[in-house]
Amino acid sequence: MTAPDSALRFADTEPALDMSLVANATEDERYRMPDNAAQWAEELPVNVFDAEGELTPEKMAAIKLRFATLGTLQVINTGLRATEQNDVPMNILEGLGFGEEEQFKWGGLTSGRTNLKYISKCMRETDDYPKHLFLLPHNEILYQRFMPERLLFFCSRTNGTGQGGRTFAHCAKKTESYIAQFAVGRALLARMEQYGFTIETGFLDENHPEKSKNYFRSWQDRFGTADRDEAMKVCAESTHQFDEGFWMEEPVTAADGSSVPTLMTRITIPAFKTDARDGQRYMLFPRVALDGPRAHNGHRRFLIGDGAELTREETVILLQAFLASREGRYYNEGDILLVDNIRYGHSRESYAGSRKI
Repeated sequence: MTAPDSALRFADTEPALDMSLVANATEDERYRMPDNAAQWAEELPVNVFDAEGELTPEKMAAIKLRFATLGTLQVINTGLRATEQNDVPMNILEGLGFGEEEQFKWGGLTSGRTNLKYISKCMRETDDYPKHLFLLPHNEILYQRFMPERLLFFCSRTNGTGQGGRTFAHCAKKTESYIAQFAVGRALLARMEQYGFTIETGFLDENHPEKSKNYFRSWQDRFGTADRDEAMKVCAESTHQFDEGFWMEEPVTAADGSSVPTLMTRITIPAFKTDARDGQRYMLFPRVALDGPRAHNGHRRFLIGDGAELTREETVILLQAFLASREGRYYNEGDILLVDNIRYGHSRESYAGSRKI
């Protein structure tokens, strides 16, 4: 494994581990980071382009160039009247390189664990996760073999400053460098490179007695059928998303006494990707679970590709790296965030108030 760029190192000595970051990993605290880790008032660095009230063709050309160089860019003072629309006009999308011809064909509105809400031909609403959860850093659509190169986030409803809800970008090189400061982290990176990641995720039966506590889709909805054999056939044919599928019988039954099996899926993907655009190798962001697999989260597990689960120490190192690599500021209505999906991951902090991205 290549050594991390010394220019990206945070320090010459191994940092201390903050085990409080996993102290709240209980059944009721699903994914929750400790309150003292939120730091909603903290100001964080971010690359900014001030459009000064109007996105002219000349400014959009400059934005594209700067974004291509930096990998992430927040565009402010766009002049877009977000209070009157949830969408970005097509000429703006095209000017920024996100027009219909460049759109990623991800598999459609129904191809993920949650249904994407349609806004327009090119725009979808972000997943509706509970406010108290820190949606940890990830590369978009990492759960399948193909993923988009670039992302555009548009703020159509601002959240109050100091109330959380910021969408952060996380530099892959910087995050990897932080992890590599720890001996355990270096060993983790080596295992990631050798084995990749395995993602196991389940789709509950629509009649499961605890389905209302699980905010992901049922297997009937996800695979478009109520027939178990047909659902498994659709899963087996989705080779770009799953290596395999298997049924897991639940220890509960529906109200009428019938079985409510969960369709489990598994895929193993590389943990590093070489970007054809610059020839550099980037760490993809490992998914981290702060609670164990159960019906509420679709029995999901995020594993190293050799089948091993992350240790508590490895989990803390990753969480510290995620917190240290955050880049982002509070949005105003009409702001745009551009993120390179290979060079950067992205996350969303917990929040109070109201936001719409």
